[in-house]
Amino acid sequence: MPNLVTRIRKGLPSIFTQGPPGPPTFTKAAQAIIDADEKAGQELTVPEIQDLLGLDNVTLASVAPGIGIARARWATYQAALAEYQQKQAKRVARKTAKAERYQKLQAQPKNASVSQPAGADVILGESQTLEELVTPRGRSFSDLTADELSIRRREILANTPFDLPFHRKFMNWLKDTWRVIGPPAFVVFTVWEVFYFMNHFLQTKNIFDFVLLWGISLIIEIPFMIATYDQSERRERAAERRARGEPENLPGKVSSLVFWCLLAAVNVVGQISFLAFVTHAGFSLTDPSVIGLWFFIIFRVTGVIVGDCYTAFHLLPTEATIDRVLRAQQAQMEGEQRLAVSDAERLRKDAEAKQAVRRVELSVQREEREVNFMEEWQKMNMRQTLARQQRFIELENQQMRQLGIESEEEPETGDL
Repeated sequence: MPNLVTRIRKGLPSIFTQGPPGPPTFTKAAQAIIDADEKAGQELTVPEIQDLLGLDNVTLASVAPGIGIARARWATYQAALAEYQQKQAKRVARKTAKAERYQKLQAQPKNASVSQPAGADVILGESQTLEELVTPRGRSFSDLTADELSIRRREILANTPFDLPFHRKFMNWLKDTWRVIGPPAFVVFTVWEVFYFMNHFLQTKNIFDFVLLWGISLIIEIPFMIATYDQSERRERAAERRARGEPENLPGKVSSLVFWCLLAAVNVVGQISFLAFVTHAGFSLTDPSVIGLWFFIIFRVTGVIVGDCYTAFHLLPTEATIDRVLRAQQAQMEGEQRLAVSDAERLRKDAEAKQAVRRVELSVQREEREVNFMEEWQKMNMRQTLARQQRFIELENQQMRQLGIESEEEPETGDL
């Protein structure tokens, strides 16, 4: 047992850190022998060890077991290091191959299936998802040739089941029905359990207490149902994106799962409390019947949560029938038509908005030009008026000088 514990303790760092194994530590003499072995490419002989360390036969015989242990530890370290390097090389090769596949998927056009040459004999039914086959991305249906449309139809038919046996139809119907009624039924009966348990201790006597207890019971179960559906929806979206070769990029991938587990734990506590109360299990663990009853309670509650977990994470959707494919294509055509009308209306609104802005800009520019024109006009009239008045004054002074009348010039003060 101590040896096993020691091995586990030594192995834990490499398990969690994935780092290389550390080299063993030796004494100075043993390290010198190991270095000499590595340099020579083989183990040193007894005379070579005596010459290296300067030992006589008696001393060498006493340290020979230690030298053998040191060489064994060094061989073990080299084997572990080689295994680690091999694993790292494989891990790097897997990452490189994964990156190359992702780059090829990104570089490959989404309508690669419909662009196959005419006359292709092999129909790759699993090469694309049914959603991608129904909606070829990057190309318009008007650009597809008759052969490409024929190949596309055959691929859709290859991915669509026909003439299922009765038991599969019936079980698929039950599964689809459970998808609808399962979560609400889980909520109803679980809430009833919580209400029954709490009502036994509180003994509600009026309608307000009754509504309060139901509200307290529903405040956990409904979020748990919504969280379960959300986990199922997240899983389907992630699968669709992986099939298209796109990154998932779903927000809250880890936190949503943690919160779902916390809600499930709360639900487990409530169901265990209810079953322990109605069965009067007690805590006498020395009684075999009580132990068996607690085993029943624990496994029963675990089974309920496992069923809900399976519904959320592992319940596959029903295969799409040809009628569903046709309805999806019809809905896509209607959606494309509505989007085209919406795009045209948006373009018209954008053009009208740009024209309105342009009209406002032109109006502002025109008003600015008018203001500038009136300002220049007033300045020109004022200059002409001043020049005319100056001319009149000069003519009047000239006539007065001709008549011999001296005018009394008043000092220039700047006043009018």
